[in-house]
Parts: sequence; structure tokens; C-alpha cells
Amino acid sequence: DGKTTAGWHGYNLKVFPDCWIIKDGAFTTTTKGRAESQDIITNKKYRNFAFTVEFKLEKGTNSGIIYQVSEDPKYKFPYETGPEFQIIDQANWPDKLENWQIMGANYAMYPPKSLPAKPFGEWNRLMLVVNGNHVTQIINGVVVVEFDKYSPEWKKLRESGKWANYPDYGKFDEGNISLQNHGTQIWFRDIKLKVLK
Repeated sequence: DGKTTAGWHGYNLKVFPDCWIIKDGAFTTTTKGRAESQDIITNKKYRNFAFTVEFKLEKGTNSGIIYQVSEDPKYKFPYETGPEFQIIDQANWPDKLENWQIMGANYAMYPPKSLPAKPFGEWNRLMLVVNGNHVTQIINGVVVVEFDKYSPEWKKLRESGKWANYPDYGKFDEGNISLQNHGTQIWFRDIKLKVLK
């Protein structure tokens, strides 16, 4: 709502972490990442939904929207179970990135078809639609990734890449939605969610 932390809490925490604050109507990060997760997640779990948010990056920011997350003490981070809609300022990221790590990717799975995001310091609009097994990722009105979970292609990517070492990645069809704190600064505002039947 731009004023309170209602509807959100820290991953595997009962409280809202102090590494996030509300400033000028937006959630923003305040501290660098540590060994434990500093992500915030929705109090509720969602299966079929349309989620939209405006985001703005600081120079060199790395973050993401992670969904179908399982909150369980046996997992340290939301990304161990949930797919990620990647948000990153790749132009100013110090390390070489694979195409599945850049802005708009379904992280470590599907690279983006295009790069419609505005540069750091400017607001962008993200939309994520999960309807059954069909997932659509949109930035500024442009579809950047579209795929079907459990398809032969999805299974091949899931089993051959980074997630081969994470046995519960993509396992859940219902879960929390996470805003990622990757130790860099990001702003999220005007968050809206519609449950789909």
C-alpha cells in the first residue's frame, strides 16, 4: 500500500526485516546481503495470478521477483524452490553474465527475447502472469519470456543447468512471492496482484 509492510514478512522470519524500509511510497533495500536470506515474501501463497510492480534500480543493482516459493527452515533462500524473474543492471554489473542472467530472464532457465527495460535510475513496469503451467514475463508492456512449466524443454533446462543441484527447484505450483534483496539497492512501488481462477 506504499505506507505499511502489511501483507509481507521476511523469508523464514515472523517479522519484517529492518534491511527493507518504505520511502516515498516504495519498498527499498538498506543493507548489503549476508549469508542468510534478506528477501521479503507475501504472507499468502498464490497459484494462478497476475502480479505487477514498478521497479527502479541503482547502478549495478541485482534483484528479482521469485514465485512459487516454499517457506521452510530447510531452505536458506527463496530461489532454492521458486523460479525467478531476473532484474539486473547488466550494463554495470562487474562480472560476465550468461544470457539467462540478464534483465528479464527466467533466471538460469530462459533468456529474454528482448531488452525493453529502461536504464538504472528510471522506473520500469514489470508484470508476471502464472496461469496453470503457463508463465509470461513482461517488462514495459513487452513479453520477454514465455514458457510452459513441465514441458520437455523446461524439464531439460531444469535438469541440465544450475538447478540440477537444487532438488526442490520448481517443485511447487503454489507458493509465496518474494522480492529479492541481493545486497544492492532497488525500489519497488505500486504493487498489485490479481488472483486468477
